[in-house]
Amino acid sequence: MNTIFKKLLRLTFITLFAGLAIYYFYPESKFSINKTIDKIVAYKSRKELLAYSHGELLKRYKISTGSKSVGQKQYEGNRKTPEGIYTINDKNPDSGFYKNMGISNPNQQDIDRARKPSKPQCNTLTKTIRISRY
Repeated sequence: MNTIFKKLLRLTFITLFAGLAIYYFYPESKFSINKTIDKIVAYKSRKELLAYSHGELLKRYKISTGSKSVGQKQYEGNRKTPEGIYTINDKNPDSGFYKNMGISNPNQQDIDRARKPSKPQCNTLTKTIRISRY
């Protein structure tokens, strides 16, 4: 192999590795400490979570959803992500994941939907849903 080609290949690899390392370890921008998040909207199709304060978009996050993300979660284990209005009801500062929060799932609409006789009956609703950023 040509020595110039080897040097160019090595330089390309080092630059690529350095760029990925900087991207991975570079701290994300923080929003003002005086702002309070009062609304979180998750879009399953876009795999995106938006955090708002009084109608102002503060932050966008990439998210993962259940492996069968199309459709409403109906019972524990169906690998779907719940859809609806929930509240953050738990925060876990000791989690191995970044920004780990629990949501109020199931809500009353989920419970009512699970009890409808037109749907297959299930023994358990999802007890705990966690939102994690890692």
